[in-house]
Amino acid sequence: MTEIIALAIHDLNRSDAGYSVALSKKLLDVTDTTLRVISTVYELYNSRTSKSHGRFTTAEGSPTEGQIRAYVEAKEKDFLGLTGKMMDNLAREAGKKSASVGGHVFFAHFRRDGSDFMLVTVVTDKLSAALTKNHGMEDVEHLDLDGFRFAGRINLTAWADKQDRYLSFLKGKGSISDYFRDFLGCDSAVLERKDTQRLFGKSAAGVVIGVSA
Repeated sequence: MTEIIALAIHDLNRSDAGYSVALSKKLLDVTDTTLRVISTVYELYNSRTSKSHGRFTTAEGSPTEGQIRAYVEAKEKDFLGLTGKMMDNLAREAGKKSASVGGHVFFAHFRRDGSDFMLVTVVTDKLSAALTKNHGMEDVEHLDLDGFRFAGRINLTAWADKQDRYLSFLKGKGSISDYFRDFLGCDSAVLERKDTQRLFGKSAAGVVIGVSA
């Protein structure tokens, strides 16, 4: 069961001059449609195998953690204000990777399975066709939920509990997704190094050395 706390969608636009942000003036309403979108994106994100996990970086220059902390700790939650600030971070990091794409940036704060999450994903429009009542066809644009390439998720409850694995993002191909990692302020190096050491430790423990007579 998914409980939606707050939803927002803004646009990241790309042009020859660079990247610009178009902010929504109000939060998305919680409806059956938005609930279905959240559940779909959540399940699709879980099914993606190419994810990197980590925690917020301690390096300077990444404001995302501080912005989210201020939102979480505030008595009056300003999700629209938070996501507007995060869009500025995203545009700045996108500008460092000329091959990164724009799109609709979907932010969701929701509760599921006893934990609070924040999910961020970049979704583009997709052209398809629909049948009319007169059995004709017409072009229809819809959100390409299946095709999103850039997404990240923060387990806010695990973060508050000081666990290791509370932040993740889609790695994608090449270095293009690095801008999304930097936008989130995710440090995955330490955890990946621990996973590698654990993997080699298990491999070494499983080796059986035979001695011939």
